Amino acid sequence: MRGILYKDLITVRKSIFIYVLLVVLLAGFGDGFQVTLGMVYCIMLPVSLLGYDERAHFERLLAAMPPSPLVRVLDKYIFAYGSIAFALLVVFARGLLFPALTVEPWMIVISCAMALMSTAVALPLVFHWGTERGRGIYLLTIGVQMALCFIIRDVAGTMGESSVLMGSLAAVVVGVIANGVSVALSERLYARRLAA
Repeated sequence: MRGILYKDLITVRKSIFIYVLLVVLLAGFGDGFQVTLGMVYCIMLPVSLLGYDERAHFERLLAAMPPSPLVRVLDKYIFAYGSIAFALLVVFARGLLFPALTVEPWMIVISCAMALMSTAVALPLVFHWGTERGRGIYLLTIGVQMALCFIIRDVAGTMGESSVLMGSLAAVVVGVIANGVSVALSERLYARRLAA
């Protein structure tokens, strides 16, 4: 597992700066919508890593190595969760350094839920259909998620903040459960793709 994670870090070492810059700009200096976009953007790192692996035909090399499909799948999920954690860290640092730019707590929680749901939806698609077709479908899901974000923001204005926060926390729980299902589904789809 550590070897595959190290390989992925080496692979993205040149492009990670652009990724970090975009997440810092979106999550660090944007309003609630940009925070959500910055967190949902986090999934692009593991999708890009899968694209690099496909172009390099890394699956052929992995067929001769001991890691199971589960380890290969978990590698990409670890990158996704690390990216989400980084975006959360940027949002919290923003709140500490620039108190005037704070975002409502429920917006941070719903952004995290959206990023988790994005991970749960995108990675199985990419593992099943490959990077190009999976990325296209994933971009459509981003559009749906951003529309949901606007709807939630409008509905939240009519509700009390505590009920919106509770709903947001429930969405995070749903996102965590969806990721558990997503990992199992991704493993099965990836194993089937390797066998073909």
